[in-house]
Amino acid sequence: FLIPYVFEGRVGDTINKPLPTYLPRSIMGMDSVVQFSRLFDSLFDENTMQVELVENIYIFCLVWSLGSVLDDAGRAQFDEFLRKTANKVLPPKQSLFDLAFNLETSRWQAWEELVEEFKPPPLAWSS
Repeated sequence: FLIPYVFEGRVGDTINKPLPTYLPRSIMGMDSVVQFSRLFDSLFDENTMQVELVENIYIFCLVWSLGSVLDDAGRAQFDEFLRKTANKVLPPKQSLFDLAFNLETSRWQAWEELVEEFKPPPLAWSS
């Protein structure tokens, strides 16, 4: 249901405009589906995962595969659609694009909490 929504604007039997992207559909092909599969496979461990974790990983992978090429307006629409169709409660205050699912803590966290601020090294001037 997400692929037709993103690429064709289809919701049920209604066809609207596709979500706005940074790349034309002709360039993307089915790369986002391959990206989803690879990302999901890299995070999912079928021997130790609980169903609750799998759902969150699945949603995270959808955001960063199918949603990765969307522009700001498309991301807002995708976020809203995904929240409406997910069978779980997701963090309400931030866009899913601003969050990562932390496997160590089993919770959604802001990227700013997970990634240290980059501080460039001082310039070294040579004579």
